[in-house]
Amino acid sequence: MRIRKKLIVLHTCFSLALAAILLVSLRPAVAKIMDRAEVDQGTLLLRGLARFVENGGDAAAFVASVDGEGTTLRIGTPGQVGISEDVAASVRAAGSGIVRPEAGGQPVTLVMRLPDAAQREAFDGASPGGTPRGTERFGVVTVRIGEAREAVVQLFVLLVVALLAVYGLVALALEVFVMPQHVYDPIRRMREADEAVRAGRRGQEQIPEGLIPRDELGEIMRSRNESIR
Repeated sequence: MRIRKKLIVLHTCFSLALAAILLVSLRPAVAKIMDRAEVDQGTLLLRGLARFVENGGDAAAFVASVDGEGTTLRIGTPGQVGISEDVAASVRAAGSGIVRPEAGGQPVTLVMRLPDAAQREAFDGASPGGTPRGTERFGVVTVRIGEAREAVVQLFVLLVVALLAVYGLVALALEVFVMPQHVYDPIRRMREADEAVRAGRRGQEQIPEGLIPRDELGEIMRSRNESIR
C-alpha cells in the first residue's frame, strides 16, 4: 500500500477513534447534567405544590398550571398516581423528603407525600375520581426537558464536528504543505536516481545535495549517494 493511501487510512481511523472517545467520555457527563436539571425542576415543583397547598391554595389549579409538554404532575392516593405500596412506604419513611423510585430512570419521576396540612385540606378535583377528604395524598411529578435535551445533543454534535474539522484541517495541511516537500518529493528523487543507475545514465545517478532534506530521510539519501560513487 502506498504512503498516501496508508495516511488516508490512518487519518480515517484516527477520526473515528476521536469521535468514539468523545462519545464515550462526554455522553455520560452530558446525561448526568440533564438528569440533574430535571431532578431539580421536579423537586421545585413538588416543594412549590406543598407550600401552595399548605397556604390554602387550590391544588387542582396548581396542577393545571404546571402540566405541559414533558412535565406532568399528579396528586392522589398511591393507586391514583400509579405508585406501588413499597414506593409509598419509602416516601413515608422520608418524611417531607422527595423520593426517586428508579434512580437513573427516564423520564425523571419524583414522589413526595403531601404535608399534614395538605392532607387535612384534601381536595377532590386534582386527581381522577376524587378521594374522601382526609385521605393520605402523594404528589408525583414526571419531568423530561425535551428542548434542553435536544439543544444539548445539538451542542454535542457540533463539538464533535468542530474537533473533527480541526483535525481534518491539520491533516490537509500536512498533506498539502509538509508531506510533498519532506516525503513524497525525496522518495520520487531517489526512485528517479535508482532508475538512472539501472539505465546507466551516469550523470543522473546522484541526488543533488541541494535537493536533500536535513532530516532522517536526507541521511538515507546521502548514504545512498556515497554507496554508488
